[in-house]
Amino acid sequence: MKYAVCNELFTMCSFQDACRLTAQHGFQGIEIAPFTLAENPRKMHSSQIQEIKASIQDAGLQCVGL
Repeated sequence: MKYAVCNELFTMCSFQDACRLTAQHGFQGIEIAPFTLAENPRKMHSSQIQEIKASIQDAGLQCVGL
């Protein structure tokens, strides 16, 4: 069985740290609450999106929901 957690639980740290902590605690996936990433996620620059994607992959996680 695989488990995931929402990044909302980690509002006190960066998204990269949230991914790292999620993986350290045995989860395989992360759900992203868009409002935690930007005031208007639709206006995020592609470089910001690539950073988020890299953080997820570097931690060995999968994005399971948005």
